[in-house]
Amino acid sequence: MLKRFRVRNFKNLLDIEFRPVGVNLLIGPNNAGKTNLCKALRFLCGSSFLTLDQAALWVLGESWNITNVAVGEKVIEMEAEVELSSQSKQYSYYYSLRLSADHEQSTWKQPLKVIEEKLVITGGRFDRVALIENHLGAAKLTNEKAFLNPGANGGMVTESQVPPESTALSKIFDIEASRRALLFKEFLYNCIYFNLEPSALRNPKVTSKTPLPSPVGDNFSKFLFTVHNSTPGLEKK
Repeated sequence: MLKRFRVRNFKNLLDIEFRPVGVNLLIGPNNAGKTNLCKALRFLCGSSFLTLDQAALWVLGESWNITNVAVGEKVIEMEAEVELSSQSKQYSYYYSLRLSADHEQSTWKQPLKVIEEKLVITGGRFDRVALIENHLGAAKLTNEKAFLNPGANGGMVTESQVPPESTALSKIFDIEASRRALLFKEFLYNCIYFNLEPSALRNPKVTSKTPLPSPVGDNFSKFLFTVHNSTPGLEKK
């Protein structure tokens, strides 16, 4: 369950912290940031399986005007605290992401790149262990299997280079070495928020840059058509 979410310098959100409970109702005047808070959370979720620019396009529909116009420093910060259970064990996660969003002079787009990324776990035999540490694409990944079995062959930490336009979390797939990191990644993947709008559902648009339906549903008919033809009957579930 998501326990805390903080975002800084995303759209009109200067610096806001959200602590959700079982049921949440966001109330406020127009342009207060209710929708952008949901979009920020959706962006964080999307960054776990898409590149940062793909996640921005998927959530915002554009790759500019991502940061707050009132903030000179084009840096986005996000933090999430999550509690999950697996095999009768409780785990607490802390995930932080710091991104650069400098404007391109020729196009004024804001390509996103990872400055800092960190995933820390507590629970079981893990006590504030950093599963992921990523600085400008130089990533250190804790081999969880080796951590739990120090005498086994293989190092406890693996160093690798990650494309700066992607999170290290999105590049983790080894279930043996990263079982708990993948548990967190799966949570983000399944935490995607959709706000289907009637006008968007009537949109004749039939193409999409990602295989997923857009957050507002403007390619929903194309998504259903693809699902129906690739896996007949799946759309009925």
